[in-house]
Amino acid sequence: MTLRTEVLRLNSVTKDFPNGEGILSLFEPIDLIVNLGDSVSIMGESASGKSTLLHIAAGLEAPTTGSVLWVDNDEEIDVSKMKDSRISMIRNRNIGFVFQNNFLLEDFLPVENLMIPALIAGRSKKEARDFALDILQKFHLEYLAKRRIGNLSGGEKQRVAICRSLINQPKLIFADEPTGSLDQVNAEAVEDILLSLSESSALILVTHNSSFGARCSVRYRLADRKLQREE
Repeated sequence: MTLRTEVLRLNSVTKDFPNGEGILSLFEPIDLIVNLGDSVSIMGESASGKSTLLHIAAGLEAPTTGSVLWVDNDEEIDVSKMKDSRISMIRNRNIGFVFQNNFLLEDFLPVENLMIPALIAGRSKKEARDFALDILQKFHLEYLAKRRIGNLSGGEKQRVAICRSLINQPKLIFADEPTGSLDQVNAEAVEDILLSLSESSALILVTHNSSFGARCSVRYRLADRKLQREE
């Protein structure tokens, strides 16, 4: 039996907002399929709706119409019809997030930041710590494990945040402007890590950085309310 490689599907997704003159439609109905091993970039101008689209795909916002399916082999999970509590539980197990703001907990060490999602998912403390250290070592960041978060550079914090997103071995990783606040050297280091993740997962990236977006295997641009694939 051949396993499906599809991990995400958007069907006719729209998002409307009320404004002073009625309803603002952020984008026309969007269809999108993402497969395991894809690195997908969504580029566009500020306020084009690309971050909103990513948040809908990640189950952080509900679409106005359409469906959002997370696919795990033959199981399709329609998160657009689920309660937030149920989505949160599934998301912690199956989804990884990297944002421009790293959202690390300043009162915890880097290794402890990585452990928290694993503990929430039911791993033992030893298992969570061992796996967290393994991930840091994989990306040559074990030297950061016990440093204070406040003593890390912006690039180091973002790389720790990426490692945290991997703790539960997600098939889908969402990244929203992950290099937006970094200098070129740190940005390139973060890019390299993120793009390497699609070997075992699927990466969906929102960025205004055209050179970063161009490195992805599948590229889209959101403009004039339409999502169009670029060659």
